Amino acid sequence: MNTENLKFPLIYQHNAEFAREIHAAKEVSRLLQKVDFPGDDVWIDLRFDYALSDHSTSSLDVMLIRGQPHGIVKLNLQGLYLMQDFEVMIQQVIPHEIAHILHGVKAKVGGYEIQKPHDEEWAELFINLIGGVNHDIEPSAKVRGEFDDRAIRLSKSGILVECECGDDESLEVLADTPGNSAKLRNEELECTSCKFPYVRFTGDTLPKRIAADQQFLEKIKCIKLQHSPLQR
Repeated sequence: MNTENLKFPLIYQHNAEFAREIHAAKEVSRLLQKVDFPGDDVWIDLRFDYALSDHSTSSLDVMLIRGQPHGIVKLNLQGLYLMQDFEVMIQQVIPHEIAHILHGVKAKVGGYEIQKPHDEEWAELFINLIGGVNHDIEPSAKVRGEFDDRAIRLSKSGILVECECGDDESLEVLADTPGNSAKLRNEELECTSCKFPYVRFTGDTLPKRIAADQQFLEKIKCIKLQHSPLQR
């Protein structure tokens, strides 16, 4: 797909290509317009990052010029989670991260340091973004969705291990470190549910969910590499 003409108000650049990425980009743009974000002077760089460890991250490189904020905000979303739990990503993760962006810009203009990232000011910004008090969606430091990051950790050369829980819940991915390798050999890493020690996975095939996620990530990697505007 040619994304050169795919533009969203207040988003300076992006790498959205697939339907759910485009929908998410539209939602980011909608929320920014809702709060009258200073998009002429603060550019949003939106990236769908399939290697991201969390559901989202953001960073600000903003300075004050004549008392007004100028700079770039980088907003990253884990694209795999858009496929796993689209509703939570749209309704909670995106306003959660935009509230952090607004919080940071507000602190820069006000000349103060943010002591706690999920303080009352952040919570108020979040509530305003989702349209007021919603008992189903409350401001929280942790967004809980049907997210499974095992394929992501496997793509980073994690160690696939299993316990006695059964089904695909028995599989976990540990960081490939000398410490974890030694603990596995000595049966020192136990599952918190079944209390059995983890051992290296010896099966021939992965559970369908993890295998499907792995296949999806490989497909995305190939597609993004063929489109230079989407690699960023």
